[in-house]
Formats: sequence, structure tokens, C-alpha cells
Amino acid sequence: SSGSRGPVFSFDSWPQVARWLDELGALSSESNAPIAAKAQALAAGASTELDRIRPIGRYVQDLNYISIQMGTARGGGYRPHPAAEVFAKSYGDCKDKANLMKTMLRAVGIESYLVAICARDPFYVREEWPTPLQFDHCILAVRVRSDSLPAIVKHPSLGSLLLFDPTDPDTPPGDLPEYEQGSNALLISRDHGGLM
Repeated sequence: SSGSRGPVFSFDSWPQVARWLDELGALSSESNAPIAAKAQALAAGASTELDRIRPIGRYVQDLNYISIQMGTARGGGYRPHPAAEVFAKSYGDCKDKANLMKTMLRAVGIESYLVAICARDPFYVREEWPTPLQFDHCILAVRVRSDSLPAIVKHPSLGSLLLFDPTDPDTPPGDLPEYEQGSNALLISRDHGGLM
């Protein structure tokens, strides 16, 4: 619902928040031929899973960061712009860049999920208040077979997830900026989502 101060989001559980955010952005991660071709070219010749992830991560990190929020009362502040649009224009905000990387990774056979975090304060997110309003940043969780990198968390049903920030220009896949470590995060997924 929406009042005079803006949207009010009420949820009963973190999986419900994750499901809502996943459904809100579902159409934004549709691929197209140019995205798939670029992803495949970047990953060509890679001998390991991480070797396929790294060049795609670097490509998305190098895109310009620009934040434009529209339609916030209808969830627009939480919905990534379409991956095809972000790819064509070579810019986007954190959720746009994470969503584009998710789309590109899918083109080379790697599954990933958007993850909402509070980058300004690792202790801000309160488990007892399930709402997307607690988050201010979006990163990516990439499903990997390895479990030997610092930025890997174990998910009860998905296994090893490599957390990566496609917005941070300096931190390669395998690590996270220090200010993003040690906080609650919301894995955005219809079937596997929730606070972790």
C-alpha cells in the first residue's frame, strides 16, 4: 500500500520478502542475443568455473554507475531495469548491474541470485522486521562448486554461494569489500530466498 509518505511494505516472513522481490524483477533478467554473445565471448577458453565468472564480473564492474529511481510507490526502487537496456546503455545502479551479471552468467550456464544488503551499517538489518526497507545495496550470490574462497557462504539447499559486488570497481570475484562483510543479507529467490 502507499500513503502520503510513500510506500509501506508489510510482510510476514523473510521468504515472503524474497519472493516479492524476485517476482518484481523477474522480467528484468530476460536475455537477448547480444548479451548472450558478449557473455560467451568473455568466458571463451575458460578452464574453470571461476575463470568464467571473473571476466563477466570485471565487465559489469566497468560499466558506469548511475542511479535513476522511478515509480518507487509501485516497487520501482526495487525493480532492476531490464538487463538488455542496461547492457545497451552501459550503465545502471547496483541492482541493475547485479541483474545484468546474473543474466550474463546464466548465458554461460552459471546460476546466480540477487542479494540485498545494508552497505552503510552491517548491524542495521533486524531479523524480526521482514521488509525490503532495511536494505540500500544489491550484490550477487553465484552458485559455485568450490568452497575455498573467502566470500563463499553455505546455503542449506543451494550449497556454496560466492558473494560478489558488481558495483565495486576494485574487488574481484572471490572477495567482498570489508564494509559488506558480516551482515545479514537477503537472498532474493522465489523458492530459496530468505535472510542469511
